[in-house]
Amino acid sequence: MESKYRFFEDAHWLRLLLMALYWLVMPFLQFLLGVITVIQGLAALITGEPIPSLQRFGGQLADFVAQILQFLVYKSDQRPFPFTDWPSQD
Repeated sequence: MESKYRFFEDAHWLRLLLMALYWLVMPFLQFLLGVITVIQGLAALITGEPIPSLQRFGGQLADFVAQILQFLVYKSDQRPFPFTDWPSQD
């Protein structure tokens, strides 16, 4: 007889483990985005424009955080980086 509960499924436990790891990484990512924000604000204040390479990386990092959040709230089953490619900025 097949169980309708996911309690015994390995895939469910793996997802929960990954969710815990991504959740632990989030404070570091928030800090990093905060540092980028301050640097870009200062660069724009001093030079009149943001740093293009940091602008690109900040966008990629923001997309990565969005992917993590979608995975954490079960909006997406796609595992974020490093299980997929790093988000690209077009």
